[in-house]
Amino acid sequence: MRRKITIPMLLIATGVCILIGCIPIPGNFKQPDGRPRPEASIGKLNSDKPLKVGASSQAEVARVLGMPALSSADGTLLVYSYQVNDITTFWPICFFLTEPSYHERHLLLRFGPEGRLQSFKTYKDMSQLRQDTSWTPLDRVAPAAPLRQKS
Repeated sequence: MRRKITIPMLLIATGVCILIGCIPIPGNFKQPDGRPRPEASIGKLNSDKPLKVGASSQAEVARVLGMPALSSADGTLLVYSYQVNDITTFWPICFFLTEPSYHERHLLLRFGPEGRLQSFKTYKDMSQLRQDTSWTPLDRVAPAAPLRQKS
């Protein structure tokens, strides 16, 4: 009985693989270099994470996350852009290859009037982030100049 089912199921699975060509499976949601996502460093006031909502300053955020991609003129909004592996394509026909696909994510940090981290939100789409912050223009942040070594 088991043999009667096994062979047809293998033929059906092979036919589906040939027709589809690839099978998308969920990715590991990590950055290309394997580092954790930036929002993993943010927690509540009583957490052991390096950045805390309600307590961390902009300087602490810059020390932990680095320079943001975008910022408001007054510094109350910072945006960090990064990529995550959200889909891995499995190619069973081509020697069982897997190919990770990376897509953009944007972390919006809001700071209160006292300069402390007030809230954060992650976006998949920059247009949605811009819509949510339409009252405040966001400008690109110039990368910091490298330190010059004294000779």
